[in-house]
Amino acid sequence: MDTTERFETEIAEHVMTVIRDDGEYRHLRFSRPNTRAMSFDLLTWPGHLCYTGDMGTYVFSRVRDMFEFFRSPKGDWRDINPPYWAEKVLASDRDGIKEFSPEKFEQNAWDALDQSMEGLLSYDLTPDQVLEIREDVERDVIGVAHDQGQEAAIQAALDFQYESVDLFPDFWESDSTVYTHRYIWCCHAIVWGVAQYDAAKAETVPA
Repeated sequence: MDTTERFETEIAEHVMTVIRDDGEYRHLRFSRPNTRAMSFDLLTWPGHLCYTGDMGTYVFSRVRDMFEFFRSPKGDWRDINPPYWAEKVLASDRDGIKEFSPEKFEQNAWDALDQSMEGLLSYDLTPDQVLEIREDVERDVIGVAHDQGQEAAIQAALDFQYESVDLFPDFWESDSTVYTHRYIWCCHAIVWGVAQYDAAKAETVPA
């Protein structure tokens, strides 16, 4: 189950409690009745929005009323923009915004190897030699990514050679990170929470 599916399940019974609603100064709490499990609060003050809850704490700053910044035109909590919003983060959860992904590293490594293999055409490699190179990469580069993490994997790629030819010469430039589950969950929560707030406000407007 991906983050989007988990979010929808985990907030299915959440209700909103308004602790403060004074212009751009807001404090809203979202939780299931009689439990704080998977609960979260949204707090705003001029120029800032703070998400805090079971998925950590993130503080964003962009415009004076941050509900305007995060409000989905369609009220759809799936409508998020993680890369752009990450640029507006002033403080992030201990897990950060992005994390190393061995799976993305693996795809980047194969793509880089395919490009480097074109430079080895002059060696007239046999199919067995090509297979051997790929097996070595899988063991000595990709295997390191899954077993030892980002720094060791990147170093393994930079050190990997065939006949003194570097096959991953610029691999340190490759982005092998993905947005963390907590950050994506937080993005959904903010948009969803703003939509709940707007719906409640609409109900209180006199006909």
